[in-house]
Amino acid sequence: MIARTPDQELSCWLATFDAAMSRCDVDAAMNLFLTDAFWRDLVAFTWKVHTFEGHDAIRDMLGVCLARTAPILWQAAGPARLDRDIVEATATFETATARCSAVIRLKQGKCWTLFTFMRELKGLEETSGARRPHGAPPCYQPGRKTWRRQREQDARELGVTRQPYCVIVGAGHRGLSLAARLKQLDLSTLIIDQRERPSDTWRDRHETLSLHSPSWLDDYRTLIDIDVWTDTECLIAKFNETSDEWMPKVVRNGGTVEFNPKQLVFAIGLFGAPKAPDIPGMRRFKGEQRHASSPRGNGNYNGGRCVVIGSGSSAHDISAEFWEAGADVTMIQRSPTIVMRHDSLVASLASLHGDEARARGVTPETADLLFASVPLRVLLQTQQQLVADINRYMNGYGRQASSSLFVRTTLVSGRSYCAILPAITLTSVPLS
Repeated sequence: MIARTPDQELSCWLATFDAAMSRCDVDAAMNLFLTDAFWRDLVAFTWKVHTFEGHDAIRDMLGVCLARTAPILWQAAGPARLDRDIVEATATFETATARCSAVIRLKQGKCWTLFTFMRELKGLEETSGARRPHGAPPCYQPGRKTWRRQREQDARELGVTRQPYCVIVGAGHRGLSLAARLKQLDLSTLIIDQRERPSDTWRDRHETLSLHSPSWLDDYRTLIDIDVWTDTECLIAKFNETSDEWMPKVVRNGGTVEFNPKQLVFAIGLFGAPKAPDIPGMRRFKGEQRHASSPRGNGNYNGGRCVVIGSGSSAHDISAEFWEAGADVTMIQRSPTIVMRHDSLVASLASLHGDEARARGVTPETADLLFASVPLRVLLQTQQQLVADINRYMNGYGRQASSSLFVRTTLVSGRSYCAILPAITLTSVPLS
């Protein structure tokens, strides 16, 4: 028997799967999946984000969604890749309402993971590529408004004399990104944010913050030309069952404004309000205590002792800030943490991002698609294996990659500590 190439194996699977989908044959479709398979769907079949694990869950989903979804035209979107015993490939297909993409991973000719993703709705195609607006007017005529004059008029009217289709509360990464997507669909969208600039959520934090770029947020808003009301606070939002509209009320320029959008999105952050733990002795603590989300301190920490509670990204950023300021820094963590060089971390992502990936033809769009396609349970197992590999590598050099540091701090009168909370950074400052 002649072994098939990855492309041949993919082509055979897609043809059989396409036929089963076209005739709504759930049994035939299930014969193409491993018993421990995963199907992660992003809107294409279920109109939500959901991962189905195992035959029973996948079968139940198809029983509900297959007939109305009517998926057809499953075709490879590029060459298949062989990674050990797994054939990985991207594909395209169509449903009754949308054009979609898929990521398929095959083992022994059967599907191990399938990711389905809605790319665009039929009739609401993306204004990109050949459909992207050119900017030049279709014709010249007396009284025609220039693009800038029309844009200025739209900005004045939106939210005042003309209701936006969507109101987004929060001008951070998520709010701006969603507004940009809605703009591509030509849907009027207004973002409100209680800060002066979209970037201020991150700009006012510790100076060593390296996870986000405040200037990027401001530039993105300008380049994409997104309507944002800053210094605006959302007080309350109710839903009108009769008109099928939301009724958010906001405060702006000392007065209240009420909207009636069809859609309302709260993009106010993943973690919500900062939560500071109640540590015994905090009320007797005479030094500075700050949460990582609080504005920066005075920066005068030379010769002081600082305690940072937590070992995440913010904790490391803040610890570096205090150390550079001349402080004696102690980080407290409650469980082991893997520490690795930044260069090593970047190298571990090279298969999807960076020069190596681009040289293999992996575009940023494909990289995002491949990363999103990994079921969370599989991703957890992959990360656990990565940590184990790092541990073995470090131990081979006589070093421990993970360590647990427990520090008991005694609050003594005559000593002053500064605390920054979760990261709670507890920074110590000497008494004057």
